[in-house]
Amino acid sequence: MKILPLTALLTLSLAAAQTTQAQTTQPIPAELRARYEALRDATLKGDLQAVRAFYLPDARLTDVNGQPLSLNAALEALNPQVVTFEKLTYELRGAVLSGDQATVQVWQRVEGKVTPLPGTSQAFGGDALSEDLWRKVNGEWLIAGSRALESETRIAGQVIRQRAPAPVSDTELVARRAALAGLARPLSTLDPAARNAEFSWLGELVKGVRVLGAGEGSHGTAEHFQLKDRVFRELVRDHGFTVLALEDSYASGDAVDRYVRGEGPDDADAATAQLEIGVWQTQEVRDLLRWMRAYNAARGDRPELRVVGIDMQMPTTSVAVLTQLAPQNPRLQAALAPLRPLEPQFWFALAEDKDEARYARLLGQITELRRAVDALPAGTPQRAQLVHLAETVRQGATFWRGLADFSRANLIRDAAMGANTRSAFDTLFPGQRGMLWAHNFHVSKVPAQGQTYANLGQHLARAWGGAYRALGFSFAGGEVRAVSTDPAKQREGFVPMSLSPAPETSLDALIASEAPAAYLNTAQALATPALRGWFSAPLGVAAVGATYAPGSTSYANVNLPQAFDGMIFVKRSTATKLLEKR
Repeated sequence: MKILPLTALLTLSLAAAQTTQAQTTQPIPAELRARYEALRDATLKGDLQAVRAFYLPDARLTDVNGQPLSLNAALEALNPQVVTFEKLTYELRGAVLSGDQATVQVWQRVEGKVTPLPGTSQAFGGDALSEDLWRKVNGEWLIAGSRALESETRIAGQVIRQRAPAPVSDTELVARRAALAGLARPLSTLDPAARNAEFSWLGELVKGVRVLGAGEGSHGTAEHFQLKDRVFRELVRDHGFTVLALEDSYASGDAVDRYVRGEGPDDADAATAQLEIGVWQTQEVRDLLRWMRAYNAARGDRPELRVVGIDMQMPTTSVAVLTQLAPQNPRLQAALAPLRPLEPQFWFALAEDKDEARYARLLGQITELRRAVDALPAGTPQRAQLVHLAETVRQGATFWRGLADFSRANLIRDAAMGANTRSAFDTLFPGQRGMLWAHNFHVSKVPAQGQTYANLGQHLARAWGGAYRALGFSFAGGEVRAVSTDPAKQREGFVPMSLSPAPETSLDALIASEAPAAYLNTAQALATPALRGWFSAPLGVAAVGATYAPGSTSYANVNLPQAFDGMIFVKRSTATKLLEKR
């Protein structure tokens, strides 16, 4: 879960703090105080039209990382269906007045609840310091600009502090850009089928590695999908990798695995459409699966390529595959009987079910399923798969039951995906090497700021040490494909959405070159004198999930060298291409 800085939920504003501190502040006019009181009241009521009326149409808003935000995105973050404010206070700390213009430094404290998905909620609180630039237009004070200075978010027992970066001199920027140019490895093509030496760095990255986590800055960036396709092909051809682990259910992975192994008709679109998580139903993913099938058909004595799903959100399909694979064992068949009729909606509604006795019965049935599978003789065909599937049923029930607490649900999910990944490579594919395909902040070895739980990559890094490494992906702007965060627009599904450009002093902006993409070894960057201080502090990298508000922040801060062993930066993100409808 990605938490916006609190100023993005409130005023999202300002001119640089140093400007105000260098000038003598003046008393704040009563009419400006009244404007803040009215803005506070409108925000508490969730009256977005009233809030919009306080801003000039071209108001320039900037988050704490220096990324521009559109006014529409700021207002969408205030949607009363998504966020409710229980308390909101302002403390006006001074102003600089110049004719019809005023720069006001304002401290804010907020308490409320955020609803990331229907039926879920998460209490939060925090403070924010910002400066708002007001202009008097036709006798009325309106906000013309705003940029966050500091924010502190308190959520799920964590405190996330962020501070706007200090101004960087032109000399420092030149030094950083030059150092990055010397370290970055240009990637001249995004074509997954290309063959050249530009990925020779992979050999060092995966030395001694059992699983490489390959992230993505959004679930809808075509270039990230294409480059991950290229990475996997290189890993297969030159480094002995054989398994693609997907952030999708085991049942979906099993269906796609059968396709890449040559079973059924050679219909890559139909195979890709069987993936349950819609963000993967794209032409870019299809192209990789089609290549895997062709590789297997012509592999000769080389190892077979396999696919496995490591997610656990779909107990219904886990039970369906269990039913297909289960032997005619009386105890196992009896354990499956009460679970077979349960439709997806049953599991989705578990968080809202207040009948504790009914949930206890369900857990008892799932426990008996697991015991029945464990009791199968060691030589039972596909016993390892049956054990794995039974565990995903338990995980799914726990996840959906806990969904009302969104942070807890994410904690459960990532812990389960970590356990499933270890199980896949320990029992289903022992001795094999694989690439894990998931979001940046599932695969990262430490969570991002605002990620209030141990993530999948952290679990794997703790379990496997240096045998797990992570490759992150970022972008400097463009567009992504995602679902709107506006509940009224979510029926439109996955649609292209515009991104705000990366801040001019950001890593994405400074590493950009003539090539469409570039690779960076983060440890080498940390060891470079001109970059050491910068890379020792949290840096922003792309972090758009399945939902997005066009023009909102698209980055999360993270200790980059700890999170990712390498990063691939693309100059421009374009939306993934959905499968064509039949």
